[in-house]
Amino acid sequence: MRLLLILLIFPLNLLAASGLCIHCLNQNNYWRTPQIAPNPYFYGQAQYPTPWWFPYGQYQYTNWQSPGLWQPTPPSMIGHHYPGSGNMAAAKPNVYVSGPATTKFNINVNFKNSTLWIAAPTLNGEKSHWRGEILANGKLAVEGVHYPYLYYDYRSHLELFQMEEGMCGSKNQIISHMSETLGEMGFRAQEIADFKEHWPHKLPTAAKYCVFPQEAQALQKAVEFEISPKAHLVQVNFIVYLDHEQAPAPKPLRPWRAKTASKNDPATFEVREWGVSFVVDEKKVH
Repeated sequence: MRLLLILLIFPLNLLAASGLCIHCLNQNNYWRTPQIAPNPYFYGQAQYPTPWWFPYGQYQYTNWQSPGLWQPTPPSMIGHHYPGSGNMAAAKPNVYVSGPATTKFNINVNFKNSTLWIAAPTLNGEKSHWRGEILANGKLAVEGVHYPYLYYDYRSHLELFQMEEGMCGSKNQIISHMSETLGEMGFRAQEIADFKEHWPHKLPTAAKYCVFPQEAQALQKAVEFEISPKAHLVQVNFIVYLDHEQAPAPKPLRPWRAKTASKNDPATFEVREWGVSFVVDEKKVH
């Protein structure tokens, strides 16, 4: 009754602006106050201004611990929170598979110099695979579930990758550069839209960034794809450094240009991957 009265008196938008979270109300989440008549919502106590999971789920959003558990000095992901070894984290590489409808495919994924964190559909262990079929609408069917793309996160080693070619600039400049690169490499419009939907919001804050793109020749040293039937493979992963005064980023010696590109042929079985990576602090907590 009390909750109904509140809803009648106060519009929902005012309640939301006040910090009250109706769907978060439960009897384990209250400040001690003078006794109010018991009821199933307030139980004689007043609600916290935030839900109980606030410290755990980052209810504040919008770029929840972007791109992962992050520390500003030195600017890097906090390594001891993540399994495996290595000073580089590849966050959300998206894998797109295209070709004639009904094509059945198998992608064996070998994390020979990397540690798998998460994948969808699921990958298990050091050597695992995605087995699926290309549908008429372009989606992928894997174990009865339809996906627009595959993705995975992993940890690896910067020493495997080139650090001579790249670019530096502001957030807008590097996002524009990366998006244009995807276009030049033949990624489809929706695949570029997926990138632009995610990464402008997930990049950690900095005045300047330096980016070192990596293509298949380098990326296969970290995570090797064995694809059947034989596929045309197009990969690019942008290793991003935040360029801070207290931790200057390495600077590219010359501009980078893509050496591979999509065939843009509906009859060609092709696998395309874009991703973004960051430095991982390898210091351990004792």
